[in-house]
Amino acid sequence: VLSASVSLVDAKRRMLAERVLTVDKPAASADASGGVRALVEATAELGQVLSDWFIVLEKEGRLASCRSS
Repeated sequence: VLSASVSLVDAKRRMLAERVLTVDKPAASADASGGVRALVEATAELGQVLSDWFIVLEKEGRLASCRSS
């Protein structure tokens, strides 16, 4: 299980959004190779979940204060 607590703040350190992301990728084998493969897959999936969340936040207009003017 790979878990991350993500807080998105703007330049003035105001909280814009917060979320806990969790990905569960069981190892295909009980050795180091299986563990590493599971971690790599979980990390990739976590990155995709985070990216998808940012897209939703952008569509909701919640990222406007993150841009420089």
